Amino acid sequence: MGLSQTITFLIEMRGIGLADQEFQRRTAAGLTMASAIIDTAANNAQKVFKTVEGGIKDFMKSKEPIVVTDSTKYRTRQFQMIDYKTGSLVKVPVQFASTTPTAANLTRSRPGSYLIPIAWTGIVERLKVSGVEVETLSKPWSGTVEALNVTSSELSSSYYEGTVLATITTDTKKRQITLPAGSFLVSTKQKNAGLAFIALEPENIDSYASFNIIPLEVGDEYPVFRVM
Repeated sequence: MGLSQTITFLIEMRGIGLADQEFQRRTAAGLTMASAIIDTAANNAQKVFKTVEGGIKDFMKSKEPIVVTDSTKYRTRQFQMIDYKTGSLVKVPVQFASTTPTAANLTRSRPGSYLIPIAWTGIVERLKVSGVEVETLSKPWSGTVEALNVTSSELSSSYYEGTVLATITTDTKKRQITLPAGSFLVSTKQKNAGLAFIALEPENIDSYASFNIIPLEVGDEYPVFRVM
């Protein structure tokens, strides 16, 4: 949801191993948190709207490089908790994994758009379902693109969410291409462009290439082109 330029909250009422125990307490806690968020947003409606719309506009016109892969930083933080035996407040050292701010491993220049050949209608449908706007070209497209050639492709030794993940690396080169009418163009001047970046940059851990929706082998040219 955060990739669609919305304000997003992840709220967890810990219930692992509790089955249906403490159902009332957990439900009440969830309702309290949701009500507080809704009330705060309603009481600051104009400020929230202005902030969200301003963020969308800034994102759409941004020319900053995009983060393709990143890493998590770990550090120990003191978390204030309640000692269940005494009821007193205590500070407990907790190993904390944080991705804020982002520690980028691989970045690329933000493309103006992506070009997808007509043969790959399956991934186009997936993008549309995710809320990404995709244009079907009414005329042939010719020009210079940034093409990615696969330099390594390694499959995982186990399943993840029903598939075997692939770890991909690529080299970039510029070349001339011509795609026929009926091919597809994904502009990055849209609020859901973040979803396209994640899906279409092959090295990303959640990309269509990583999930083998676009299967790749060493030496293949990645069938999605970057228009700079």
